[in-house]
Amino acid sequence: MGYERFNRIATGVQALVVAAAVVVGGGWTLYRFEMLEEIERGRAELEQIRRDLRERGILNLTMRVSTLAEDGAATRFARVEVSAENVGDRTELIEWAKSGVTVSRVRVGSDGALVYAQPVTVGYGTPLAEGPSSTILPGQTRVFEFLVPLSAPGTHYVLFFGAASPAEAEESLREHGLEAQDEFTIYWQASTFARIE
Repeated sequence: MGYERFNRIATGVQALVVAAAVVVGGGWTLYRFEMLEEIERGRAELEQIRRDLRERGILNLTMRVSTLAEDGAATRFARVEVSAENVGDRTELIEWAKSGVTVSRVRVGSDGALVYAQPVTVGYGTPLAEGPSSTILPGQTRVFEFLVPLSAPGTHYVLFFGAASPAEAEESLREHGLEAQDEFTIYWQASTFARIE
């Protein structure tokens, strides 16, 4: 048997083995996808990922600050009204145990830089106790009011901080390439400066 004849036989055998491998591999793939329902599971997982990427709770926050004072009273109150509009497509919530408003008087120091006094921080609460959290549905706007006691008039820095839902916090961490961490809180925030007389 010559080299050329041996080469043709080896090439033919190789082609048959490759064809058999393609048929067996294709059959195995069909079996896995059809019989084990991996196509449906894959579609369901893909749809969940798409839904998670689309659905977000996004709060658009605005603040209004006004002064409440009684005649002759040394204490003034800053009335802080926070309007939270959910412009996202998933219900969002604010966890009140980790949320509130801080107000700090601002003055100009001797070097011309701004100096912030010790802030006064208050949480959210009404006589009809709101509860541990407040939900804001997609398209819904809710208004939350805070009453902050102040000892002196002047320009004040007002900051609202609202703890985001665990789902939104997890999504935010994922967006920034971070792992979920215990005791990690993401905050919705809005701030402004206000003259309080």
